[in-house]
Amino acid sequence: MRNNLQKQSRLRIKTTKQLEDLIKQGLVRPADQVTAKAALNRRKECRESRHQVVCSLIPSLPANILYQTLVRKYGRYHSGGEVVFELRFNKLGRGWRLDMAMPRFKLGIEMDGWEFHGKYLKDFKRDRAKSLWFERRGWRVIRVSNEQVRNQLADVCQAIEEILSFCPRHSGVGSVIQVGFDYSEYSEEVI
Repeated sequence: MRNNLQKQSRLRIKTTKQLEDLIKQGLVRPADQVTAKAALNRRKECRESRHQVVCSLIPSLPANILYQTLVRKYGRYHSGGEVVFELRFNKLGRGWRLDMAMPRFKLGIEMDGWEFHGKYLKDFKRDRAKSLWFERRGWRVIRVSNEQVRNQLADVCQAIEEILSFCPRHSGVGSVIQVGFDYSEYSEEVI
């Protein structure tokens, strides 16, 4: 019996019918039912989307939550959409990076938590220098806290949408080259 339960706990639920059957058998706790149904709905939306590029599992880190939400709305840059996760600017004299970016709009999004961005004066000064560096190059950088993503995701997304309405879309903005699975490199040269 125990082995049978362990096997069922490792099942990959792919359809609503599979989930409903497991619920009827009492194998899914009521607290997990809403989460499982939401994950299945996101999986379905992702399959139907022209930008199927994010995992259907629920992310836990706020940066990943925001990234997946933005990709669902605007698409992944390397698939013809707008959003890049971790965009590095190493070739432009400084080793700066943005947590997320929409290069065609020259919009950067930084996840600012107290632990890395406000605890020490040197970190605070570094963030101000970074913002100024991007502003000088025509980029707008918005800062979002982990708490805002966890508790006010809809408001954060609405704010980004409103900000984008004021940002012109640039056609020859530079090159974004995917270097690794989860980061890209920005170059001023248009390839």
